[in-house]
Amino acid sequence: MRSSDNQLDIFRDDPATRAAREADACKLAAITALIDPHWTRREQQERHAHYMREAARAEAKTQGSKPYEADV
Repeated sequence: MRSSDNQLDIFRDDPATRAAREADACKLAAITALIDPHWTRREQQERHAHYMREAARAEAKTQGSKPYEADV
């Protein structure tokens, strides 16, 4: 019997790779937030800042440092 969903994949489930994909997704969301017509300009900028903070947090995970290390 084959259990394709029960085993971890060395590439797909690598924490650094997953964090890098998360950072890329957050950066794309940040760009999208700036041009989203459903929000006011202020809300667009707030959403952009939020997604950029999340991207920085995810990138910190890829480099092995603690997120928001400068804020501590």
